[in-house]
Amino acid sequence: MTFDQYGYLVPYEVISADFDTFETVFVKNFSNTSKRHQWFKNYVAYVGELKTLLGIGFTQWVDGSFISQKFNPNDIDFVTFIDFERYEYFEKEIELIKKRRYQRTSGTDGYFIKTYPIGHKLYSIYQLEYKRWLFDFTVDLYNKRPKGIIQLDF
Repeated sequence: MTFDQYGYLVPYEVISADFDTFETVFVKNFSNTSKRHQWFKNYVAYVGELKTLLGIGFTQWVDGSFISQKFNPNDIDFVTFIDFERYEYFEKEIELIKKRRYQRTSGTDGYFIKTYPIGHKLYSIYQLEYKRWLFDFTVDLYNKRPKGIIQLDF
C-alpha cells in the first residue's frame, strides 16, 4: 500500500484489501509499543462476534488515523454494511454490538448501514447513506485533505 506525504492512503478512494494484508500494513509493521496492537486485538474480537452472528457476507470500510501512518491512532473507525433482511433478523444483537462504540477504551468506533437492493423502496436512502460515508471517510474532517480508505469483505 502507498501513502502520501501526510501519511494518508493513496489512491484517494475505496481500496480493497484482504485481512492479512490489512493486519500486516497497519499493525505488524509498527512496533509493539504502538496502541495499534491493542486496538486491532479489540477489533478482531468485534469482527469475530459479527462473524459468529452473521456468518459471512458483510463488508466494512475502515477509516481514520488507524489507516494512516500515525504511530498511536486514536481508534479504529469503521462502518459495516449488512443486507437489510439480515440486519432486521439480528437487530437486537446488532444493537448491543453498536453500543460498544460508547466504550471509548476499546478503540473500536463502529457504525452500521443497512443495504437495500435496486428497486427496494428504501434503496435511495441507502444510496444517500453510502455516499455520505464515502465522502466522510475519503476527506479528512479537520484539514479537508483527501485520503483512501480500506474495504474488507467478510
